[in-house]
Amino acid sequence: MMADPIYNCFVIQERLRNHSDFSHLSKSDYLQTIRVITNIDKNSNCRIICAYLKPIIGENIVDNQNYGRTGNLLAQIDLDKGVLQSAIYMSSKPHGIEKVTNHPDTDFLFSGFMIPNWNEVCALAISTARKFIPIQAIGWDIAVTPNGSFIIEGNIWWDPPKFGDMDRILSELNT
Repeated sequence: MMADPIYNCFVIQERLRNHSDFSHLSKSDYLQTIRVITNIDKNSNCRIICAYLKPIIGENIVDNQNYGRTGNLLAQIDLDKGVLQSAIYMSSKPHGIEKVTNHPDTDFLFSGFMIPNWNEVCALAISTARKFIPIQAIGWDIAVTPNGSFIIEGNIWWDPPKFGDMDRILSELNT
């Protein structure tokens, strides 16, 4: 690494592993994160306006959906309960977005799956978002591991959710 002709520094970190509850959901050993979108209102109050799990499909090594190119899914999370709803994927069919009730690799039913450590995930997103004021809206990728929840990255340019609730999200962003 010291002899690399392009880079003169590196970040080395421990590899994070999924919480064991996710092994029932997906066969993947690769990290599957939760996207949690936070919003800071004009009174500096922070709340979560949307969250979804990014389940990996097939042999993919990342959970990125990449506008449907990877085949990975997005499974919306009920914010009050921390429970998954059905998932969606980007389809080549005319409608573009297709609903999926079960994981295609494991046949695991998405609806009703409880996100482990949900309250910890929410608290982490909110406390971290407050550290980045004046940025109002951030899409956090959070890993739930056997050792707790960890921020993987924060995105100020996050994709709008594709669950058909943009009117609600836009109204929350404007408060």
